[in-house]
Amino acid sequence: MRRSASAQRHKASVGDLAEAAPRQRRRSGEVRGLILEAARKTFAEKGYARATTREIATRAAVAETLLFRNFESKAKLFAEAALEPLAQFMRDFAVEMAKLVPFADPEAAQRRFIEELYTRASSQRGLLLTFFATSVFEPEVIAAGGADISIQDGLDAIARVTEQELALAGIEHQPFDVPTTSRSVVGMVIAMALFGDWLLPAGRRKPSRAALLDELTRQVLYGGFNQRPKLAAKSRRGGRG
Repeated sequence: MRRSASAQRHKASVGDLAEAAPRQRRRSGEVRGLILEAARKTFAEKGYARATTREIATRAAVAETLLFRNFESKAKLFAEAALEPLAQFMRDFAVEMAKLVPFADPEAAQRRFIEELYTRASSQRGLLLTFFATSVFEPEVIAAGGADISIQDGLDAIARVTEQELALAGIEHQPFDVPTTSRSVVGMVIAMALFGDWLLPAGRRKPSRAALLDELTRQVLYGGFNQRPKLAAKSRRGGRG
């Protein structure tokens, strides 16, 4: 039995739908953004191994060749999709804060950093968990994607602005290793964002989001016993030099 012309046209339109969108002309930045957004959703849903570049390209409504033209490999796409938002946030935050050093309100500055980092990590919880799991079982994927370099740049930027603030505020930080300490802060915040469901007390004792962020801020600035930092001798004499 021959199909009607309308049925044939309908089949053709459905079959060509996925191919029609990639032919639209888009700016390079728009294409990258579409691919990254599709990659984040696909990797979060399926993990690294099961996600395919073809599926990501189809979801982004771009040709698969454009995916490889922009990201070279699935590994590099995975790394950028998972870690680049956090790395870029840290670099941008460090640039902004460097202009304000010494801070008029250190507690507000630290609270803002913790809140924004926590929010970003929480919003990408599934993707980041997938990324960290992959980094354990397939470390070559992380190296190939260059994620370690990107995130280290962001962490270094935060450490530098922290050292500047401590120096200008006259706060003694020796023998503490500021690059390591600043990384531990980032790790603590991300851990709470990703694993808070079982790290935090349950039931009525579970803190609100605001209370948690306040507590993290106090921990970072003053330690578990809420001790104020010791000022350097020149600061106690009433000057910064």
